[in-house]
Amino acid sequence: MDLTLKVNYVAKDEIEEERLNKQVPSLRNFDFIKVLGTGGFATVYMVRKRTTGMLYAMKLVKKDGVKQDAVKFAQVYTERQILQQLSNPFLVSLHYAFVTTNYFCLVIDLCTGGELFYYLQKN
Repeated sequence: MDLTLKVNYVAKDEIEEERLNKQVPSLRNFDFIKVLGTGGFATVYMVRKRTTGMLYAMKLVKKDGVKQDAVKFAQVYTERQILQQLSNPFLVSLHYAFVTTNYFCLVIDLCTGGELFYYLQKN
């Protein structure tokens, strides 16, 4: 398996064409490479988009884990809303958000430098 990083090197016209066609992605559009982290009700994976070869981070939130708890559901919904509104080169961007039978899915930029919390503790 070739893990050559192609992060942020896809032609903008490919991305715009995808948006204009209003293609809603699904889990089948991504190859899961490895787990980046886990939390109480979500798991974050490194994924590769099959059509472009781009690497992303995909957060899969279990519906069963948040549907019963209004506070957790509000957190997931608020996270999606905030990521959707962000437009800053120093912050991750939300590329896709979709729902499957069992998961809420957020596909964001992949940041390979480790956890920010680690760097905050050093100073």
